Amino acid sequence: MNWFTTTGGRYNYNSNYFVNQSTGFTAGNDGKILKTTNAGLNWIEKQSNTIQNLNEVIFVDENNGFICGDTGTVLKTTDGGESWVSINPGVSFNLWSIDFSDLNTGFCVGKFNQILKTTNGGNNWSATTIMPYDELFAIKMYNSEIAYISSEIRAYKTTNGGLNWITLVSGGFDLSLPDSITCYTSFGGGNIYATKNGGINWMIQNSGVIENLNTIYFIDPNNGFSAGDGGSVTRTTNGGTTWVPQTRLTNNNLKSVFFTDAQNGFITGDFGTLIKTTNGGLVFISTNSENIPENFTLYQNYPNPFNSSTVIKYDIRNQGNVELKLYDITGKLIYTLVQEIQGRGSYSVLFSPESNEVQLQSGVYFYTLKFDSKNILTKKLLYIK
Repeated sequence: MNWFTTTGGRYNYNSNYFVNQSTGFTAGNDGKILKTTNAGLNWIEKQSNTIQNLNEVIFVDENNGFICGDTGTVLKTTDGGESWVSINPGVSFNLWSIDFSDLNTGFCVGKFNQILKTTNGGNNWSATTIMPYDELFAIKMYNSEIAYISSEIRAYKTTNGGLNWITLVSGGFDLSLPDSITCYTSFGGGNIYATKNGGINWMIQNSGVIENLNTIYFIDPNNGFSAGDGGSVTRTTNGGTTWVPQTRLTNNNLKSVFFTDAQNGFITGDFGTLIKTTNGGLVFISTNSENIPENFTLYQNYPNPFNSSTVIKYDIRNQGNVELKLYDITGKLIYTLVQEIQGRGSYSVLFSPESNEVQLQSGVYFYTLKFDSKNILTKKLLYIK
C-alpha cells in the first residue's frame, strides 16, 4: 500500500472529496478551497469569497458540489468547482457536515441539534429539531430515504427521508455507510463502532490506536480506513474484525479520508497535510512542501527491522520521473513503491506489506531510488514476519 503525503503549510484542511481519480477538492480553515485535476500532483486555490472555516466538501456529480462551514456557511458550485456562490441555510451556527443524495435532496448538520434539509438544491432549507440536545458531527446519506447522523453520544437514522429519526447508540465524530444496513463510526480514544443490521445492534471494535479518530471511510463492507490525531491511521480488510495501525507519516492531526475506488485514496489534515495512495493503501505518500532540498537523498527506513509497516523518506532536487523499487537479496524486483512524476521536495512513503498484496518472507531486502531511469541511491531494510 502506497501513501503520498504533502505537509507544511499554514492552513488546516478539514475535508476532501474526489469526483474521479484525477479531479478532487479539499476545503479548510479561513475559506480555503483547493482543486486538483491531476490526482494531487498540483493544487489550485479557488475563490470561496469567505474567511469562515470550511468543514466538509461533497459533490453530487462532476459539476455540482456543496461545502458547509462555520457561522451557517453553505457554498454551492455548478461548474465543477471553478466558482462558488453562497446560499443561505437560515441558521448562523457552525455547520460540520453536509451530504446530498442527488442534485436536489440534501441534509446539513452542525453545532446544535437541528437537522437542515433541502429538496431544491439548497435554495430553501427546513429545520427539524431532535431531542435530547446533541451536537451533530456528521451525516451520510445512502439514498434519498436512508441517512445516518452521528453525535458525540449517539447516532440517528431515518428511513423515510428525514420525516422521522430513530435514536441509536454509538455516536462518533464521523461515519461511513458501505451499504444500506452497515454503518461504522469513529470516535475518541481510538474507538470504532459498527452495526451490520441497520443499527439494531452495535459492536465496539479495537482500532489498535488510542488517539481520537476523526474520520472513517469504507470502500466496501470489508475494507476501510480510519485516521485521527497525531497522524494515526488504522486499516481493516475484514469488516473491522481486526484493525492494523499503520506507521505514521506525520504527527499532524488527520481530518478526512476518502477513496474514489479500491485503489485511489486521499487523507487531509492540519498544517496542509495531504496524503495519497494509488494502490489501495499498500503505499501512502506524503510531501513536505516547505522543504526545498539541494540534493537527492535516500534515508534509512523506520522502524527497521519492521513487521507490519515502515516509512521510507527521500529528497528530490528537481522535477522528474521518480521510482522507488524494492528488491530481494538476489536482485529480483519485488515491488514498485513509487512510479510517477514528482516535483522538487521531500517525500515520505508508508509501506505496509501485510496488506496481503505483497507477500514478503522474513529477510533482508534492498530499496532503490531512481530518477529519470537512473539509479541514484540504494539502502537495506530488514523485514520480520
